Amino acid sequence: MKARMKQGGAFRAFPVLSLAGLFFSCGIEDYTFLEPPSGSVVSNPGDATYRYFSFGTADNPSPPFQGTEVYYRIYNNETDRSTDATSISYANTAYSSSGFNKMVSLGYERLNSNLHSNILIPPDNDPNDEIKIRLYDEGNFSAEIKGGSIMPIQNRPLRSTNKRQGFNFYRSSLVAGAASSEDEDSPRESDSDVKYNSFTENDVWFVNAYAVSVGQNDETLAPIYSQLLHLGSIKIEKL
Repeated sequence: MKARMKQGGAFRAFPVLSLAGLFFSCGIEDYTFLEPPSGSVVSNPGDATYRYFSFGTADNPSPPFQGTEVYYRIYNNETDRSTDATSISYANTAYSSSGFNKMVSLGYERLNSNLHSNILIPPDNDPNDEIKIRLYDEGNFSAEIKGGSIMPIQNRPLRSTNKRQGFNFYRSSLVAGAASSEDEDSPRESDSDVKYNSFTENDVWFVNAYAVSVGQNDETLAPIYSQLLHLGSIKIEKL
């Protein structure tokens, strides 16, 4: 077994390598681990200036590192959001994809952008780049994904559901207060990225999100996911 862990900027042997001969004879596959993103800042006060997700990318070698992804789910009930977040937290152990697997099982969707169809944040950014994600247009602020050395301008976060791919997060195309008979961007009960509680009577949505380093095993080509970084939640009130 060639179990390797990324620690302090370089790969170091896992402590059980003293049994390497046994592991090789058993044919146990090579495991590669990725460091997760770090330094999340939950900025969600009443002031729209700070209503965004923020985190730093990890310093991982490429290959196997392919970049950083963000996953999200929309809730209309804060208790439901908190319960799911707790379940994910219990599963989210270091150097394991258990947290990622639990998150996906709860219906979380990958955040898309209008400029990147594969990896949301490419690996070419400098290590520990600060990334900021504003989900929707609000006042003088536009929805955007920014930060890092190669992140392009006019990079907007987009939702993905079982019915549609790549559309604005929340009324982004409308002026605040404007009426619309077909508000296509607002979350709906039937959307696959929404957990809807019919007993909740309010006009507030909570977007819970996680960042994860992703890669690919160079031998098996299997995907690799780091431990999750919880980015917190953004509250969206109806206009």
